[in-house]
Amino acid sequence: MRSIVDYGVPKHKPILAVDYHGVINSYMSGVQSLDLADDPPTDGAIRFLIAATSSFQVCVTSARFDTNPDAREQCRAWLIKHGMPRQMITMEPNYDHIRQEIYIAGERPRATILLDDRAVQFTGTFPALRLLLQFKPWNRR
Repeated sequence: MRSIVDYGVPKHKPILAVDYHGVINSYMSGVQSLDLADDPPTDGAIRFLIAATSSFQVCVTSARFDTNPDAREQCRAWLIKHGMPRQMITMEPNYDHIRQEIYIAGERPRATILLDDRAVQFTGTFPALRLLLQFKPWNRR
């Protein structure tokens, strides 16, 4: 019997971790409270997440998910409010390579790729500290 791998379907999709604040949520208002910002989505965010589920296990992450016990549920409600189909959102990790879901992660997973507005890609050479001190996320430039 042939396996799904024989048909070119990977056994597991790579994990794409996407930061909520400043990537999915435009986060234009900045830090207001421990609750999640209710700013509008970054242009194209919902379409991107839906499309990404065909190639990746998509995990939404945020440092706030660690400090606010209601933050994951607030994120879920925000995604639905902004057009994410309810049935695509799960609060449990999904390791099924066929299902197309958005997992709202309680902690940052061991991702293949991290999409974050406050990260600098390490290229094998450490950056000058002055460059790091000058860093600004895309929505603060």
